[in-house]
Amino acid sequence: MTTIFNLNEFTALRFLFSATLGRMPVVLAVDPLFPPFRRILDGMAERAVAKGRARWIIDLCPELQHLWDYPTRTFLYDVFGQTEDWHNAYYEFDRADTVVPDYAMTYKKATCNHAKPRHYHTLLLGAALAAKKRGKVRVVGLAGDFVGLMNAYWSGSLTPALKTMWVPRRTINALVTLLIQIFALAWVVSRTQPIISKPKDYFFGADYCEDQRDHRLYHEVADGGPLLLVYRHPKSMYRPPQDDLSPYEFQDSRAGRFGPMQAVAAMAMVIRDGAGLFRHFAGSQPALYFRIATLPFRRAVLRAFFNQFRPKFFWGRDDYNEDHVLRHQELRRVGGVSMGICHGYPAYAYLFPQWRYISFDRYYVHGQAVYEREMKKSWPDNMKVVAVGSFGATRSDYALRHAPKPNDIVVYSAVFVGNPKMVDFVRGLAEAFPERKVLLQIKHNFIDTPVGKAFARDCMESLSNIELVTAPLFDLTRQARYAFSDPSTVIVEALQFGQYAFFADLMAEQKKSVYREYPAICVGSAEDAATRIHAIEAGEKTYPLEALSDLVDLSGRVLFDVIREEMKLPLQLTQDDLEVVHG
Repeated sequence: MTTIFNLNEFTALRFLFSATLGRMPVVLAVDPLFPPFRRILDGMAERAVAKGRARWIIDLCPELQHLWDYPTRTFLYDVFGQTEDWHNAYYEFDRADTVVPDYAMTYKKATCNHAKPRHYHTLLLGAALAAKKRGKVRVVGLAGDFVGLMNAYWSGSLTPALKTMWVPRRTINALVTLLIQIFALAWVVSRTQPIISKPKDYFFGADYCEDQRDHRLYHEVADGGPLLLVYRHPKSMYRPPQDDLSPYEFQDSRAGRFGPMQAVAAMAMVIRDGAGLFRHFAGSQPALYFRIATLPFRRAVLRAFFNQFRPKFFWGRDDYNEDHVLRHQELRRVGGVSMGICHGYPAYAYLFPQWRYISFDRYYVHGQAVYEREMKKSWPDNMKVVAVGSFGATRSDYALRHAPKPNDIVVYSAVFVGNPKMVDFVRGLAEAFPERKVLLQIKHNFIDTPVGKAFARDCMESLSNIELVTAPLFDLTRQARYAFSDPSTVIVEALQFGQYAFFADLMAEQKKSVYREYPAICVGSAEDAATRIHAIEAGEKTYPLEALSDLVDLSGRVLFDVIREEMKLPLQLTQDDLEVVHG
């Protein structure tokens, strides 16, 4: 008998007993009912496996090693897209809109983030159970929503092996509510002062996350007025900011204060909203309910912050979590404008759960294609969605986007690194064009890993015209006319900056892709890619740039100028821009 454990507080002792007796239990996931216990349970699982007394689930499904190595590949299987109807019904989205309208969007976001890691484990567990030679298998510790997700994705075929673990959900959730309410009320009291200073006004505030792309934006809008950078995590406060940010003010996100009457109102909100959320969601799985129960406290933290600090515009990079929805609501209370950007392209599938529910006043995207086809269904009608292209380009990159390019080829690879089909694709291109350079860029996540090194070696072996490159993306857009990539944001960035970019559609496992809506830029093999290049150069076909304008903004507008215009700041023209304008 093989026992697979979904490790939590209720299954921990049984797991230890099984490991101690040498029964080699299998760990599917560490899935605590009470998230603060995750570190303890993680340590328990890791020690048992390290001592050879337990195994990870990958031992039962080695064919999914590519997922184990890089769980982000889960998106290729479109688990969320195929189970969204079940998801919305199970978590009673329609009811949430009615019973907790102020928290409905946040609640939906919370359920998506709660379910996201389970999509990965759904694939692993399904593969393990589907294997015919495993013998008798028992799975313990699955929450009801996990079992529901498994049955929704696998169409009920695994039902006999799946049992829902009983837990006293209402009792646990009542205790969680009490603890969080006590903590939240104590926090409000600790931030209360008899007299608080008048709120300080700023032109621009930002969710500081130490990203150079954001730094460029800060400098671009600094002429509008004072800037405030808000540490998202306390640990960031102990890393000194980079020198180029020294003119700007930094604050901890929990630096806000309440006056006496504000504190009374905040405590009333915490109690009232906490009680309402418990009343409507007390039967939720505890791990999800913990997210829900913290929402009034997180609102109180934001409310205290905006009592003291009042940015006219606030730039959020946390579109993937619940806080940005609450912050939008609290900013609206004080007259601020919430702005955000989707810094990646949903190239693996149409639906990414972390982007299903977004709430800003203005949200910047690469292009309108995915929004119009899918995201419009769940994004607020009053959110202005603006296509701006890449977030990573500088003004110089924009100025050089039409610079002459050699007829060489660049292949960008990330999610397909290690895939034999991608190796064949790269080698096939090099063999088809021996007189040209084939530049191979492997994403930084993979380049120094054993899989990445082996992939580079297999691609380049005995072929002298393949060159492994590490130059930044926007430099590479000027070093080759043709670009091919596995599903990635790189495709739209490359075509935005003047390359003839194509999607290497090589994996049957990838269920959905917006790029497949544009067959003229999809290639299924190196031979197909070579045919496209020859057809363009022979004048038989042209690259369909105009037909791709909804995939990514092709207007040539500089991102920073679009944002400045939204902020009513004057257009800034650098020397590079003037050269472009005057030809």
